[in-house]
Amino acid sequence: MQSPVRVPEETHIILQLEELGFVKISDFPMEDFVPFQRGIAISDLSYSLLYAWETDYLYRIRIINGNPVIVGFDVPGTLFFSVIPVHAGTLMQTVEEMIGILSAFGVDFLMKYIAAEDVPLFEEKGFRVEYSADFSDYVYDAAEFVNLNGKKNSSKRHEYNRFVHQNPDCRYADMTPENDEDTKKIFDKWCAEHSCAECIWGCERNAYLRLLELVRRYPAHYCGGIVYLGNEPVSFGIAERINDRCVCYHVQKNAVPAGGLTYFLHYHMALRHTDIPLINWGEDMGLEGLRANKQKYHPSHMEVKYEIRFHAENPEERRLTVR
Repeated sequence: MQSPVRVPEETHIILQLEELGFVKISDFPMEDFVPFQRGIAISDLSYSLLYAWETDYLYRIRIINGNPVIVGFDVPGTLFFSVIPVHAGTLMQTVEEMIGILSAFGVDFLMKYIAAEDVPLFEEKGFRVEYSADFSDYVYDAAEFVNLNGKKNSSKRHEYNRFVHQNPDCRYADMTPENDEDTKKIFDKWCAEHSCAECIWGCERNAYLRLLELVRRYPAHYCGGIVYLGNEPVSFGIAERINDRCVCYHVQKNAVPAGGLTYFLHYHMALRHTDIPLINWGEDMGLEGLRANKQKYHPSHMEVKYEIRFHAENPEERRLTVR
């Protein structure tokens, strides 16, 4: 799958939103967005992921009442919006304005990526808030993630040591402008072993190339690493320092199947940002193998993402989700 197919109706809605002041993420400078990330822990609201997937999901942004509002379409083609509550006192005012704007299009839509701490505010206003475990983020205590001592961490320790023992020529290298082309080689090898149909959210390689643009432009915001077996690059990952409390691991790919390779990579990457206490490893999307892999490293908690559904059948019942 290359990119979700967008229908004329979706393009028409985006054009109307642009007339209302919504702009492309790529036209909104990263340096202006970074201050908005100071209070978030949800990976989907990071500038990097919005930029990387902009063309697939038609992301647009506008500041309303001081709060950044993101709009776009998800994989099924449902219109959605999300608010980063920079100014908590105006959050509900911003939400009500967005409900009015999107209701005018006469289609079903969602409010997505609502943080757990804001759920009571929405419930007080009569909204029925839902969540899906498949799309909640795994968050790890950074110090515990790299701790290989003790019984609790025996599986991590054995996994790391086994990989090193079986691959004595392995080495880790920080990602730099001199070696970042090696990440494309890894992605090409991964793509050669997988069908495009497996990229159910769109072309991961294209999204990665857009992310790489940001890494090259703003290197201080990122931590990237590459694992080599001999001189052959076999694995890479990129994480973003979204604020002083959380690092989000946005992408990771292995070119070869090797037990312990992923943890070996992420262990060394995590040692590069020990000043930040939390690691967000993203969601598992309901994939059993990915879920098992993320659970075995003992997340400290899940960053649960909530959403609200709005239906368009009856103009008087725009908020069918209201209790």
